[in-house]
Amino acid sequence: LGLLDWLADEGYDVPVNTANVLQQYIDAGNYFLAARVYPDAELADGDSLSPLQFSYDSDVFGLPIRLGTTSSVGEQDLIVYVVNSNEEGAVGISNYPELEVESECMWDGEGEFGEFYAGQFANAYGREAGAIWTTEYTWKNEPQAIKCDPCTGPPPDTQQLTNVGYDDGNTGFFHVTRLHLRYTPEEAVQDLVFYHSRQAPQRQQRYIEYKPELEDRYPLCGLGWSAEPATCDYDDPYEDTECLTRDDWLDRCDAEAEAAASCGGGCASAQRRSAPIWLGLGLLFLGLRRRR
Repeated sequence: LGLLDWLADEGYDVPVNTANVLQQYIDAGNYFLAARVYPDAELADGDSLSPLQFSYDSDVFGLPIRLGTTSSVGEQDLIVYVVNSNEEGAVGISNYPELEVESECMWDGEGEFGEFYAGQFANAYGREAGAIWTTEYTWKNEPQAIKCDPCTGPPPDTQQLTNVGYDDGNTGFFHVTRLHLRYTPEEAVQDLVFYHSRQAPQRQQRYIEYKPELEDRYPLCGLGWSAEPATCDYDDPYEDTECLTRDDWLDRCDAEAEAAASCGGGCASAQRRSAPIWLGLGLLFLGLRRRR
């Protein structure tokens, strides 16, 4: 009994276009897993099912995506989390082009941050033809040597890694990569093929909450660098705000290295120190974090 016959006998409706793609996987010798949720499970709208976990051996480090496009009516987004060793390093996709999404720029603070980033990604996707991907987060974890800017939360512990199927040998050494893909059924002509970079960069998509006094340090998202950084042509709620030269501003900074590193030219208040408020894409979620 073939897979298509079994699906028909079990009451599954398999459209012709799905059957054609499915047959390609069958001809390639792939195995299939079927799971069913019975009506007496009494699931309510919005309930979540526990994820299925299984392991298999393969000569290809990849992920099949074409079958999932057969019922799609437009663009699809796929988020892939990969946990591996620091020696293997960051993971990338070899058979689709990598996209650079604008970051390290100042967000104007209007609306929700999640909506802003969705627009950033959509703008970048619109500049390219075909399926694309970008690295939103890649970080190595080493016990007692964790550095992050901004920090998105505590790293997963050994038990949490075990729960998702990764055994770090209880060492605390591992690397996490988050990839974001977007494609249409017509663009997803191949299944994903991953590669180990053998490099362990530490980077993430980061954005800075807009402050006029930071205009000489960061560009404005979507607009670029300000022609006249921090000219003080804005309403400021601080009565003692004055327009300072860069040298004057540095003179007013504290002697500590951390405070000095946060100094910038332009507008400043004598009663406060201005530092970037970073907005980053987190390890486990897309959200907004604040750090001073």
